[in-house]
Amino acid sequence: MYKLVRYIRRYPQLITLGDQALVSGTSFVLGVFLVKQLGLELYGDFTLLWLIVLFFGSLHESLIVAPMYTFMPKLELKQKHDYIKQLSLMHISFVFVTSVLLWLFIWVYGNQYLPGTLDIKVGIVLQLAVFTFLTVQFQRKLSYASGNSFEAAKLDLIVYGGQLLALGLIGILNSKIELFQVILMLVGLQGIGVLYRWKLWFGLKVDMPSFLEATYRHWLYSKWLLGTSILQWCSGNFFIIVAGGVLGSVAVGAIRMIQNLIGVLNVLFLAAENYTPIRASKILFDSGWKALKKFILRIVVVGTIATALIGCFFTFYGEWLLGFFFSKELMSYGNQFVGYSILYVLIYVGINLRFLLRTLEHTRPLFIAYILGAVFSLLFAKPILIQFGISGVVLGLIANQLIFQSYFFFSINHKVKNL
Repeated sequence: MYKLVRYIRRYPQLITLGDQALVSGTSFVLGVFLVKQLGLELYGDFTLLWLIVLFFGSLHESLIVAPMYTFMPKLELKQKHDYIKQLSLMHISFVFVTSVLLWLFIWVYGNQYLPGTLDIKVGIVLQLAVFTFLTVQFQRKLSYASGNSFEAAKLDLIVYGGQLLALGLIGILNSKIELFQVILMLVGLQGIGVLYRWKLWFGLKVDMPSFLEATYRHWLYSKWLLGTSILQWCSGNFFIIVAGGVLGSVAVGAIRMIQNLIGVLNVLFLAAENYTPIRASKILFDSGWKALKKFILRIVVVGTIATALIGCFFTFYGEWLLGFFFSKELMSYGNQFVGYSILYVLIYVGINLRFLLRTLEHTRPLFIAYILGAVFSLLFAKPILIQFGISGVVLGLIANQLIFQSYFFFSINHKVKNL
C-alpha cells in the first residue's frame, strides 16, 4: 500500500482526474437515486434548493478560490504560510456574511419563494448545507493550490465516498427517504469533511493589516469576476427557466436528464480547473508568455479531442442511456445529444480561455463577455424556443458560448500586444 501511494503521488494529474471522477460520479448517482426515490416534483424542489448552495459556491469561487489559484504559485514557502492564514479568515468572513443573508432571506421570504412542499426546517438545514459545502470546497481547493492533490482526494473520498456508501445502504435496506433527510445526510457527510481538516482552523490569529491587504488584493482581482459569476449564472440558466414556461416541465426534465448524463465531461473540466490555472500561473511567472501560450494550446488540443470523442459516444448511445437510467419515455430526446456534444466542446475551449485571462490577471473581459451573453439570452431566449422547441435550448447555449469566446479571443490578443 505504501509503494502504491508513493507511485500515485508522482502523477498529480491522475490523482486530480480520479478525484473529479469520484465527485462527478457521485453527483450523477445522487441524481438518478433522487429521481427514483422522490419523484420528479420533489427532485425539482431539491434541484431548486441546491441551486442556492451552488450560487453561493460560485461567488466564493470568484472572491476567494480564483485569486488563490493565481497568487499561491507565485509565493515563497513562508509567504504561502501567512497567505493561507489570511485565506482562512477570508473564508470564515464570507461564510458568516452568507449565513446572515441566507437566514434573513429564509426568515422574511422563505414561505413566499421556497418551494411550496417545503417547511422552514428545510430552510434552516439549507443554511448548514451552504456552510459545510463552502468549507469543504475551500479545503479541497486549498489543497490543490498548495500542490497537495493527494490530500484533496482523501477529503473527497470521505465526503463523496461517504455519500455513495449512504445511498448504497439505503438501496440495500429498500428504505424510503424524504427531501429533508436527503439534505441532512449531505450536511452530515460534509460536516465530517470539515472536521477532517480541523487543524486548518486551529490557532488562527487576526493580523488585521495583513488581512485587509490580502482582502483588498483579492477584491482588485475579483471585482469583475464577481459580476461575471452572477451574469454567468443568469446566462447559463435563463434558457432552461424560459423553457419551463414555453415548453413545459416535461421538456425541462428531459433537458436536466440529458445534462446529468453528458455531465460526465465535468470530470475533465473540473480536473482542468484544479490543475491548469495553478500550472499556468507558475509557467508565466517562471518562463513568460510564450511558454504559457504553448502550455495552454497543448491543454486545449488534448482536452478538445477527448471531449469530442466522449460527445460522439453520447451521440450514438445517448438514446439508450436515457432509457436505461431514467425512463423509456425520455428516449425520444436522444437526438439532443448532438447539440450538447458540440456545446461541451465549446465549453472546454472557453474555460481554458478564461484560465488564460485569469492567469494574465485580466478579468474585466470576463465580465463584459457575460454581459453580452446575458443580453442575448434576455432578448432571444423566447423567440428561439418558440421557433426551435427543445432544440432551442442547446442552440441558445451554443450561441452564448460563441459570443463569450469571440470576446475572449479579442481581449487576449489586445492584452498580449501590451505585454
